[in-house]
Amino acid sequence: MDSPLEDRWYSRDWRRLRPDKRPVEQRSLRNPTSDRDFGQIRCWLDIVRQKEEPKFPIVDISLPPPTEYQMRMIVWKAKNVVIMDEITDQNDLKVIGRLILPGQKFSKQETDLHFRAKGGKGSWNYRLKWDIKLPVSDWRKECGLSISMWDADFFSASDQIGEFRVPMKEFLKRAMKAGTNGDRLIMTKKGKSEFWIDMLHPDGLKEEGGIMAKVGNFVDMLDPFSGRRSMMKGSRGRLLISLEILPKELYEQLPAGVGRSEPNTNPFLPEPETSA
Repeated sequence: MDSPLEDRWYSRDWRRLRPDKRPVEQRSLRNPTSDRDFGQIRCWLDIVRQKEEPKFPIVDISLPPPTEYQMRMIVWKAKNVVIMDEITDQNDLKVIGRLILPGQKFSKQETDLHFRAKGGKGSWNYRLKWDIKLPVSDWRKECGLSISMWDADFFSASDQIGEFRVPMKEFLKRAMKAGTNGDRLIMTKKGKSEFWIDMLHPDGLKEEGGIMAKVGNFVDMLDPFSGRRSMMKGSRGRLLISLEILPKELYEQLPAGVGRSEPNTNPFLPEPETSA
């Protein structure tokens, strides 16, 4: 990075600025063996006379300590699910959620079983929860939520019907900003807090989460298949979910049990329609 100090020190305009008001600059990272840029770095420079140093203490730019949050996902129901058991023409359906965050380990969370689900439908009304800490240790690594649907077998390995992966990095960063104001952040799709996702073939496309755009304290997950209709051919069922992240002070004020256990609030989850 080439940044001549003399140009700044002998610039009257630059020296008129208080050291704590100096502009943030964007500089190119260079390699002496190449003419191309190897990235960009945002920085600011302080040049202070030694006698003025006590007036302008060094700015603390260390990362804030991790803060506790809770992520809640409600699995509502399913439709258009492929039938795995051709003999009985039905499925024993369950949904599994796996959260991946750098520096944190989570056990898988799963719904109860919708036994003998017919007509390609399923119903759970089941809440999954993860206690997380933000910021994560390394934003460069994967931050994602894997949601998979299974046909449970009791005497052999269960069959995976499909999977959907939600990239979480942007959602987590915006949850942190909302959390500083004591607010929750709710993911939405086309303005709806309960939205359908497609279960894709486990051997097919894995990384499809849509594009998220901020809408107040909501984050909108646009249809990941917009303009890519061919991807819909891989859908093996649709799952209705809702997803939110709450800061610690708020999730303690708004308790909610796992599944439909007490306290069954925020929101109340009724018994599933097992006849679906």
